[in-house]
Amino acid sequence: MFLFDRETGKKKIRLRPGAVGTYVFSGAGRLLFHLEADMASASIWRMQDQLLDYGEILYQIWGTEQVKNIHVFVMAANSERMRHMLSLWRHLVEGMLLGKPLPNVWFMTHEEFLMGGPFYSRWTNLGNETVTLRDLPLLPLNREQKVLSWLGKRQRCSPFLPSPCGEGSGEVSVQNPR
Repeated sequence: MFLFDRETGKKKIRLRPGAVGTYVFSGAGRLLFHLEADMASASIWRMQDQLLDYGEILYQIWGTEQVKNIHVFVMAANSERMRHMLSLWRHLVEGMLLGKPLPNVWFMTHEEFLMGGPFYSRWTNLGNETVTLRDLPLLPLNREQKVLSWLGKRQRCSPFLPSPCGEGSGEVSVQNPR
């Protein structure tokens, strides 16, 4: 989704995630996520604008049904900023985004992530529900992932685990679009 810059008249990208990634759980589905890592250098209002963009744009890209299986992970610099971001998201969901199909937005602090690691850390949503990556709704495997698995393509191991190919299928793809 694009906006037009009033001064230059050129298109500019409105939604700029810190990173976009997928993780394929063998035989189960794929986890697609957008990651926002808060370093406490941007204002909390900038994060509000980013959260609003996720709410307004992702369902237009993925459609009403599939957006329910898309995740936005917000990793806050500290617990105080996490509380502020949760509060901002709550106000958006109950206000400007009311009634719109929304992605799942999950929050955690950097410290919590470092303590639990990617597979065991617990993400929190607006309802104070906490989940690990294994608990999240997944997108179905695409045709290529179902049909071509027997061709012997190289199995990639998760960079997060010390043991080889220990979790899921180990296929990890993270892209930093910035």
